[in-house]
Amino acid sequence: MVGRRGFPLSLATRVVDFGRALRQAGMPVDSQRIGVAQQALTLVDLSSKAAVCDALLACLLSRIEDRPTFLRVFDALFSGDPDADGQSTGVNAINDLQGDAAYASTRTDERREAPPADDDTATEGMSAVQRLRTADFAKLTPAEWAAVTRLADQSRLKLPKFRLRRVVSSRRRGVLDWRETMRRAQSTDGELLDLGWRAPRWQSQPLLLLIDTSGSMAAYARTTLACLHPMTRGLPLRIFSMGHQLSELTVAFRERDTDAMLKAAGHAIVDYAGGTRLANCIDALRLQGRALVSGRRPQVVIISDGLDTGEIRDLQMAMAWLTGHARRVVWLNPLMRYAGYEPIARGPSVLAAHVDAMLAGHNLASLDALSLSLSQAVKPGNTAKP
Repeated sequence: MVGRRGFPLSLATRVVDFGRALRQAGMPVDSQRIGVAQQALTLVDLSSKAAVCDALLACLLSRIEDRPTFLRVFDALFSGDPDADGQSTGVNAINDLQGDAAYASTRTDERREAPPADDDTATEGMSAVQRLRTADFAKLTPAEWAAVTRLADQSRLKLPKFRLRRVVSSRRRGVLDWRETMRRAQSTDGELLDLGWRAPRWQSQPLLLLIDTSGSMAAYARTTLACLHPMTRGLPLRIFSMGHQLSELTVAFRERDTDAMLKAAGHAIVDYAGGTRLANCIDALRLQGRALVSGRRPQVVIISDGLDTGEIRDLQMAMAWLTGHARRVVWLNPLMRYAGYEPIARGPSVLAAHVDAMLAGHNLASLDALSLSLSQAVKPGNTAKP
């Protein structure tokens, strides 16, 4: 892009000029909105004029009736073709728009009634956030990847809580704790002025994550791990990677920093981007991880496309054992991003026959759907905390 005298304008300066032109054309645009627009342009492909227009449209437009004005000013300022006088046609076109007194007069009353910019800033930014939440993990640019992982840090997987038989001291009224009540009465000459209470103890359902890190899932595995790391913080979690063999990533997930977690996970996974033997991995879990299924049964999440290279009979037996020892099995499949997808291949058909729910697993929105599925579905025989 070229300025009036032929020298290049910076992106930030061009956005500021664009915001001023919109304001002079009658649209409510202030410096805060312009700052949001500058940040939005760091997330799009600047070589695409359509992508730049969409980003600015999401941040600077608050009234649908102003869209024609916005597009006219955008085409004028971002045309970038200098005319014979040394000035760009965009500048001349903006001057024409600014000189349209009849149009400006029709917008005067609406500008006076326009809400403050602070009320619209969050709404304007929602479209960019929504785009990141629905962006395919396999198609993220480095800047988008960093933004998506930051968004994941704002979400948490929610697991249902179950009441245990053991009771604990509580400030809320429940069962009267006579021992604690009498102990407190010693300081008040035997008067029962401060009652002690006990209430049932609640505990989150354990969670077992099995993530496929084979070649067909390599484009999704890294981003999925990076998003699940902050989303599962504080949960009773065990996590394993599945390829030709089973690798535990629970210790890696205890790292506070996501980059440190990914580095530790890379050392723990010995067959990253290799083949897939889901049956072998589940059998290894059965032989080596009996503590995972002792006591209260966990909720299991399988993140895989289901493209197994082993024997179908082995996979059927392995899935039958897993579903028999799990409270609920949820399958996240990136291939479900395609409309009309049906699990008709051998491996996917076995998984679909044994799991309780099958969801898409290709973006941040699908992980939010997983959280909703885990928090709502509870098998009979357990009482979830309201």
